Amino acid sequence: MVTKSAAPKLAPSKPGVAKPAAKPAAKIAAKPIALKTAPAAKVATGEASETTARNVLKKKDFVERVTLASGLKKADARTAIDVVLAAIAEALAKGEELVLPPLGKIKTTREKVSSAGRTLMLKLTMSSPESDKSAALAQSEQEG
Repeated sequence: MVTKSAAPKLAPSKPGVAKPAAKPAAKIAAKPIALKTAPAAKVATGEASETTARNVLKKKDFVERVTLASGLKKADARTAIDVVLAAIAEALAKGEELVLPPLGKIKTTREKVSSAGRTLMLKLTMSSPESDKSAALAQSEQEG
């Protein structure tokens, strides 16, 4: 269940009365955003069927996270996310392997084309924080 925080309601603006200033983005604490839970999928087991739920991060919530973390305006964050996702989709469609720290390495393992569209099976290899630090150190040694 997602809980939305209600914005404080302000009295209608009167001429000559100043509105409260918006808080600077740097002073706003990033609140964890609850993930929406997809409908439970039934999983067959040996004895009885159980239900499990998947966490789904919708684009709207993703934009909100980026907005809170970066201090960007929501429209600017949405534009940046759209451009990044389009570039990732284009690279994967071309069969390119993506190396995107701190996310990891993404490559297409299989592709299926049907009348409904293309289905890409992807492999995401996420590195541990320790290997990210050692990779950054190795790169700085090569440059310096």
